[in-house]
Amino acid sequence: MNPRASRFACSWTLAPALVACASPPPIDPDASPDVSTDAVVSDTPPPPTDSSVDAPTRDGSPLPTWCARGADVPGAVVPPGFCMREFARVNAPRVLTFAPNGDLFVGAPLEPTPGLSGNGPMGGSIVVFSDDDRDGVSDTHYFLTNRAHVHGLAFIGAFLYFTDGSYVYRLAYATGQRAAVGAPEMVATFEGGRWTHGLAATPSGILYATASTSGVSQCDGGPLSGEVSIVDRVAHVMTPQARGFRNPMYMRCHFRDETCIASELGEDETRGTACSASACGLGGTACAAPRTDCGGLCVDAETDAQNCGRCGNVCAAGMGCVAGTCRAGCAAPRAICGGVCVDLSTNPQHCGACGAGCRRGAREKLVVVRAATSYGYPCCHTQSVPGSASDPRFNCAMVQREEAFFNIGETPFGLDWERGLWPAPYTNALFVGLHGSAYRAPGAGAGSRVTFIATDPTSHAPMGESQTFVDGWGPTGLQLRRAADVAFARDGRLFVSDDVGNRVYWIAPTNLQRP
Repeated sequence: MNPRASRFACSWTLAPALVACASPPPIDPDASPDVSTDAVVSDTPPPPTDSSVDAPTRDGSPLPTWCARGADVPGAVVPPGFCMREFARVNAPRVLTFAPNGDLFVGAPLEPTPGLSGNGPMGGSIVVFSDDDRDGVSDTHYFLTNRAHVHGLAFIGAFLYFTDGSYVYRLAYATGQRAAVGAPEMVATFEGGRWTHGLAATPSGILYATASTSGVSQCDGGPLSGEVSIVDRVAHVMTPQARGFRNPMYMRCHFRDETCIASELGEDETRGTACSASACGLGGTACAAPRTDCGGLCVDAETDAQNCGRCGNVCAAGMGCVAGTCRAGCAAPRAICGGVCVDLSTNPQHCGACGAGCRRGAREKLVVVRAATSYGYPCCHTQSVPGSASDPRFNCAMVQREEAFFNIGETPFGLDWERGLWPAPYTNALFVGLHGSAYRAPGAGAGSRVTFIATDPTSHAPMGESQTFVDGWGPTGLQLRRAADVAFARDGRLFVSDDVGNRVYWIAPTNLQRP
């Protein structure tokens, strides 16, 4: 395959429920003007090598699969039956969202963000990655530049919405457009907090925005509380739906209905939920040999079926961990819980018995967004569990419980649902990019990986254990650094951004055909 010709030009210029809230504001009737789609191309991955040809079928005819092209990503650990390929290169690819025509839009901020990424191109940009020839490698277009604090992205109707600093903006968008026309229009304003806000849109046209705390949050969900709000795109105001968050940085809504999930980050440099000797506790500052620290949890990698041989290596259903290797059988102190062999002496969600989850201490969360709810930060870590601040007038039993939680330092960022094209156990699962810790040895990104959680078939809420899907990230990885956002394309591929390694990848079953 011949390498692409390069052209260069430049246009002008939040993670995590059933939504029970007021009727959505009307979708803007304004139609965007017809727009030129002149391409803008910058650095891309190398084209497929000579060996990147379609695999033959038994009768010798070509088999048009995605995985038949390109090369494996160095150091990536993917499940059998899957491949991972490099799609694009750009500095600080933080947030991913797909346009209606399948183009991938990426928020790449210039200013440093929580998690030690930044230095996005062209003064901070919204970048478009297209693949018109369907070869699995992108062409790059700069849609909007000189936006130092760009972060959240969402499409509704004839507009692209994005966050930049403390503001939500929109630009007219026509299908296939790859360069902005005209100046952005401000839609709404945030009150304080970090500028790394998330945006998410429901199929009916509700636009949600996330905001973190500004200083010390009030336990009753006051004006300085981290919150998830509905953006009224006509009245240009924010209407809070859920409050009491610390930092709900990413959010996504289900592709078929109104279920929306936000990922909530816990307190930095704290020790969260832990299970030791079949008892829940807060964990220590170090793990005594032979145990090792996996995302703030002391585990024995020789016997822990969820960290077998190394952190995040989960044994398959019915398998146990013996001498650091996954093997058939599940001997005590392990037991089959939800189809997975887990160590009851160390597992924070099955501590001493199946279903006996540890609910003490700070944690990272996935929450289904509901109207008129509070999560109690900083007075409550979760329901009935006091937090880092105290207020005798505030009852933690009244706060909303999260749908899933992670240990402090695992740092759940972007999330998305599989579309029903992948085999079990991944079918319709919720996939989450864990950004890893910025504070623990061996360095920034320790514990980063892509995980998946089974979901309820009706509500789409996460249920059961989080399991590792793609490993090999972090400071010791060969190429992968820190998983940030994840997003499924309509063709079935899962796209993952690495905002420190400055790349975007896609993952697919080896038999997934190219359309």
